[in-house]
Amino acid sequence: MGARHDPFVATFVPLLRAVEHADGRDFRRALAALDRVPTAVPNRAMPVWLADRVALTAAAVHLERGDAPAAEAALGTVRNQSTGWAVARARLALAGGRVPEAEELLAPVLVDRSADQEDARIAAWLLSARIHQRNGQVIGARAALGEALDLARPERRRRLLLRPGPLGRDLLASFPDVASAHPWLGGPARGRGAGDGAAELAEPPLEPLTERERAVLACMAQAMSVEDIANDLFISVNTVKTHQRGIYRKLRVSRRNDAVRRARQLGLV
Repeated sequence: MGARHDPFVATFVPLLRAVEHADGRDFRRALAALDRVPTAVPNRAMPVWLADRVALTAAAVHLERGDAPAAEAALGTVRNQSTGWAVARARLALAGGRVPEAEELLAPVLVDRSADQEDARIAAWLLSARIHQRNGQVIGARAALGEALDLARPERRRRLLLRPGPLGRDLLASFPDVASAHPWLGGPARGRGAGDGAAELAEPPLEPLTERERAVLACMAQAMSVEDIANDLFISVNTVKTHQRGIYRKLRVSRRNDAVRRARQLGLV
């Protein structure tokens, strides 16, 4: 079965492209990518986690483009009210000027020390920093930004921090001394042009990843086992391992954790 017929590849690839285009402020292409996301998996119910990921990605894109009603509609379909859901709801509340609601939603996320959903936890601290900044609480904003950077540093999670806008580069630019304490952020945090992307901070792949490799990589970033990846993508365990070897070679790494870290640097996941 070709990659274009694989239901999970058909879901992951446009989702990844939607995020990439939204980060680049190309919302026309981001929305077009979302339109290509399947609404169901043929001959099988779409897993709740995948349906929720589609909804959360759509909400994030709509929030980036300032379409609060569309973001609200997307979040209304989420079944598992996870950390990512709470952060998205908080961001929606903040966009609507409902600061107390945003703070209430963020409160349990900010005290969560688990290793799950680290991107959502980083986003929560960035939102907290923005709330403090809006309230004129400079010390609180600096502390919250520092927490976000500390969370992002071990895995070099640059994407959220280097996005254009008030929750990314603008926030870093407001506290250059805080950003300068984290040289792993690379050039954009030190004032490079707004057109510079986070992907420039890491060596590009030796050659482009195939659609199946990107789907496997997305599953790897979710800490899924080889067996789970095989089941979800309807391929064999040996095929998953073959794709992983191709990913390692193209990303110039030898371990799974390094592959996921490099992929995040390049904005592939």
